[in-house]
Amino acid sequence: MAHATTADGARIWYDGDGDGDPVLLLPGQSLDSRMWGPLATDLAARHRVILMDNRGTGRSEDGAETDYSTALFARDALAVLTDQGIDRAHVYGFSMGGRIAQVLATLAPDRIGALVLAATGPGGTEEVPRSEAANEALRTVSTPAGRAALTELFFTPDWVRDHAELVESVTPSNSRRSQRRHFIASTDHR
Repeated sequence: MAHATTADGARIWYDGDGDGDPVLLLPGQSLDSRMWGPLATDLAARHRVILMDNRGTGRSEDGAETDYSTALFARDALAVLTDQGIDRAHVYGFSMGGRIAQVLATLAPDRIGALVLAATGPGGTEEVPRSEAANEALRTVSTPAGRAALTELFFTPDWVRDHAELVESVTPSNSRRSQRRHFIASTDHR
């Protein structure tokens, strides 16, 4: 486990596991690296898996930047790759992590191998809008009602009952301020 230091001085937590071609996993909005759970373990059987916590989540700092953006998060990801001495990596981004991955591929195409975009969109006019229920759950996830609404959007009641630990790993645990900043960065992605 280590921290990469970004241009604005933020310390971004990362960890690596496994051997083989490097794969950088970018978590979704307000989520940290715990969201990858068993998938990271499975990928590490054949790849060098790099987990990171986006700024304002998990073990990463907020940094001096007042506004978050997918471009800022992409530069943070580049700092992690550079700190690891990785010239080129496959990138798997989930939700907002997919938006970050899109920007990362435009900022440094020579540093990206395969690009996997899961449960994400392009932003702007090409975006299929989220439902108002999803937006409300994401805006209010720091409240018990918001957490419950988000859980209901992602999982069936039976799955929640049988996998409580995994459900908790895909529920934001960062500060309300950071959650707002993540929501705006994801929503404003262009």
